[in-house]
Amino acid sequence: MSALVVTSINVEGYTKTKAEVIASHCSGNDIICMQEAHLGLKSNRPTLPGMKLVAEIRHPKYGSAVFVNPLLDVRDIYTNSSDTNIETVTVCLPEISITSLYKPPASPFVWPDIPTKCRKKYAVVIGDFNSHHTRWGYDNTNRDGELVESWMENTNMELELIHDAKLPKSFNSCRWRKGYNPDLCFISKRLAHLSEKAVLNPLPKSQHRPISITIKPAITKTEVPFRRRFNLKKAKWTEYSEGMERALLDVEPTPDNYTMFVQAVKKTACACIPRGCRKEYIAGLTEESLQLLESYETEFGNDPFSDTTSELGDALTESLGRERRKAWQDLIENINMTQNSKKAWSTIWKLNGDKITPPSVSDITPNQVGSQLVANGR
Repeated sequence: MSALVVTSINVEGYTKTKAEVIASHCSGNDIICMQEAHLGLKSNRPTLPGMKLVAEIRHPKYGSAVFVNPLLDVRDIYTNSSDTNIETVTVCLPEISITSLYKPPASPFVWPDIPTKCRKKYAVVIGDFNSHHTRWGYDNTNRDGELVESWMENTNMELELIHDAKLPKSFNSCRWRKGYNPDLCFISKRLAHLSEKAVLNPLPKSQHRPISITIKPAITKTEVPFRRRFNLKKAKWTEYSEGMERALLDVEPTPDNYTMFVQAVKKTACACIPRGCRKEYIAGLTEESLQLLESYETEFGNDPFSDTTSELGDALTESLGRERRKAWQDLIENINMTQNSKKAWSTIWKLNGDKITPPSVSDITPNQVGSQLVANGR
């Protein structure tokens, strides 16, 4: 299962150098929306390494372009440039449409009418809206901000703003020496809880920073380091005891036989105690939720945005959440400071969120300490 990643950037003039930087910043992206390309009718077509240009609007002062991953199944494309130079480029995938929007600062916000063939079940609208509103980090709200908010609340696309106040500003004004958020992203409400916004590294000779929206699957597997460990809960202790007795039957308990004892422990443990590692981990996964996960992965591979995929994702999320809640309740109820204070304090530290500094290991060996003591005694 792979996420859908859409990135938008106001390049303030397309150049080959900027294209190479964008390609390095946005490697692995599915769709890249570019505003203010500043390419007139006689300019060469813009290119982006590793991406395919599917639509563009030519304008010497404004201009837009949309690049997609060559493997994407693009069904329809629609471009529109209004009399007030508001530019929209819509790219339609099987069940979702992605629209790049650019509104000049002096133009009042008006959402253009999109043809029926481009109205999909889910929608993403991303770009440079050049509008002020307190909802996306401005000190005040202007007329364009009110129009954008009214459009979001009343449009039949049922959109929701994806904004995180903790993220850096997407526009750093050289004139005012301050950061703003004119670059916005709206997404269908049914996908909002699966979406995550990010502000990427800045581009050379552009006051804007790219913004990206990642639409993730309902469940993502956590990657863990590959470290083999003995699973003591699944150990065959009876067989382990019998194996140790057979291995040490003729071994005398003397210091000379210590190495032989260690080898016997290792050999018997490998035979009786499972030892392995999972590279991917999902907390709360049970036999029931495992079947749901397999069905969800199959449907997601066929169509990530179908009703069946959405229903399976909701059921899987609910099942995992129920098991995680149960495990947490059992953990809290079984905490006993008198019997297992180490486990209790470990849980308290996790709840506090305090950073635990790992103990430092000195590089000085015992031989070096002894040599220094001998040298000091001379």
